[in-house]
Amino acid sequence: MSLLAAVVLGGCGEIEWPGSRSSPPSRRVQANQQARATPQKEPESRPSAAPEAKPAVAASAKPQTPPREAADELFRLDLVRNPQPDERVPAGAVRLRHAPPRACARALEMLYPTLGSGGSAQHSYLLYRDEASYRAASELVRRLDVPASHDGASDPFASGVAGLLDLCLRVAASDSEAVRRCEADLSRAAEPTATDPKQRWAAAMLAGRVAADHRFAHDEARRFFKQAEDAAPPGSLEQMIAIGAAADTFEDEGDDAQSRAWNARITKTFGEYRDSYVYQRAVESSE
Repeated sequence: MSLLAAVVLGGCGEIEWPGSRSSPPSRRVQANQQARATPQKEPESRPSAAPEAKPAVAASAKPQTPPREAADELFRLDLVRNPQPDERVPAGAVRLRHAPPRACARALEMLYPTLGSGGSAQHSYLLYRDEASYRAASELVRRLDVPASHDGASDPFASGVAGLLDLCLRVAASDSEAVRRCEADLSRAAEPTATDPKQRWAAAMLAGRVAADHRFAHDEARRFFKQAEDAAPPGSLEQMIAIGAAADTFEDEGDDAQSRAWNARITKTFGEYRDSYVYQRAVESSE
C-alpha cells in the first residue's frame, strides 16, 4: 500500500500534500503497520485519535547513501485549541492558547516544510519525515501562539505573526494593506539589531513567504531569505531551509537553472538532514 494511504490512518480530516514544495517526546507513525487498516475520514470537528507515541530513541549515524524514496516512519505534530470535552487529545499534542490551530500549522509549514498536513479548525497536525524538523517545529510553535492583535511598535514579531495568522485564514484574495503591514512588522523583527537569532531567522523567513506568496515579489523574498540564511548557524537545518526557500522563488519564476544551482548547494552541504522534506526535494530538483 502506498505511503499516502498509510499516513491518512493516523490523522483527522484530509491530508494536504505540498504542491510544488511547500520539544515534546517523539510521536512516530509507523507507515508499514498502518497499511493493514482501511482509511476512515472523520468529521472535521471531531478529529480521530492519533497513534500512540513511541519514546524517542538516540539518533544513529546516517549512512552516506542515496536518500530513501519513503521514510519508514513519520513524526506527527498535533496542534489543538479548545478541544471537545469527549475528544481524545493525542499524547504530546501542543495546546495553543491563542492561535487558531489551522492557521498556526500553515505558518509553521512556512518555517519547517512538511511532508503533509491536515486536521480541523480546532485540531490540526503536521507530518515530518525527519526528527530534526519535527523537534525544531515543536520548539518554535510557541512563538507563533500569539493573540489576534499586537502593537507593532513594541513587538513587531508578535504583530507580524498575528497578521500572518489572519492572512492564513482568509479564503479570498488578501487585503493589500494587511499584507503590507504584516510584511513590514516581520521585516523590522528580522533586522540585525534584534537580539534573538532564532526569532530573526523566523521573522525573515515569514517576511519572505509573505512577499513571495502574497505579492509575488521574488527579488524582495530572496532578500529576506538571505537575511534568514545569515541569521542561522552555518550548516544548520534553518540555514538549509532558507536556501531551499530561495530556490523555490527561482522555480516560481521558471528559472530552472538557478533553482537547480541553489538546490545543489543543499545536496552538497546538508547531508546531515538528508531525510528532511527540504533535502529530498532539493535532490529531485537538482537532478
